Amino acid sequence: MAILHASVDVDVHTALHSSRDAVEAIEALEELTFLQHCSDSVRKFRLEHQRLQWEEHAHKLQHEESFVNEYTMSYDAHKELCDILRDHLQRKEFNSRSLEPIAVEHIIAAGLRTLQGGRVKDARHIIGASRAAAYVCFDDFIDAVLDAPQLEIKMPQNDAEWRAVNEGFAQRSTHRVMSGCVGAFDGFFQRSNKPSNKEVTNITSYYNGHYESFGLNNLALVKADLQFMYFAVVTPGSTNDFTSYRIAKGLKEIAESLPLGLYFVADAAFPLSEHVLIPFFGSQRFASVANDAFNYYLSQM
Repeated sequence: MAILHASVDVDVHTALHSSRDAVEAIEALEELTFLQHCSDSVRKFRLEHQRLQWEEHAHKLQHEESFVNEYTMSYDAHKELCDILRDHLQRKEFNSRSLEPIAVEHIIAAGLRTLQGGRVKDARHIIGASRAAAYVCFDDFIDAVLDAPQLEIKMPQNDAEWRAVNEGFAQRSTHRVMSGCVGAFDGFFQRSNKPSNKEVTNITSYYNGHYESFGLNNLALVKADLQFMYFAVVTPGSTNDFTSYRIAKGLKEIAESLPLGLYFVADAAFPLSEHVLIPFFGSQRFASVANDAFNYYLSQM
């Protein structure tokens, strides 16, 4: 009888244990089902983006003679830029979550349009990418441009390179009147957010009344074909070009080291010297025919 009772107790205990396991399993399943339902209700269905057919797009712009207007460079120049940046921007097809990977041409198109003043979130509709992917494309484009040695901003390194720059400007001058120009420079105001007290000591100095914005004053020197030879962030936005030029020692020293007969050209905001020619301004412009003629030839540079 004792053995029978013991056997019954074991069976009851086993049954109860199995019952609790079953209940816990059911509760766990219900919890997983609930979580799956929540996940399905939160996560949206992923749509495929239709990529821009670049060759078709480029052919259409060329036919309309509007490629330069769209991308600020010729089709051949754009192809060369793609070749330069291809190794930096090429995406692996197996890493793409879409049916079509984002091509190098797409990335460069988004980058160029944004640098022209457009918005990344608008460029994404053109190339056919998600908003997040478009922002990644733009960042990758900027990094690639900065990393490509062929696009490095640098001054001419020898006499032959200086002569090539000089010839580019001479060809722009009627009858080669301005035969000694080797560069044109100007200031550039770059808008920015208002700096904080932790970042700068004088917040007001970064506000430019003419542009009605906070920003930075930069100086740039270019060749006749608009390639940069020098670019620098120089002073707070309220600083005028005259003062910025004196502070930009690199540019000023290069100008002063030019051989006699060679010079840079600039506008009337900069100081006149043997190596920096500026136009006549104010009443001087029409003081004589010679002054007016000089301004005409200088403007061609």
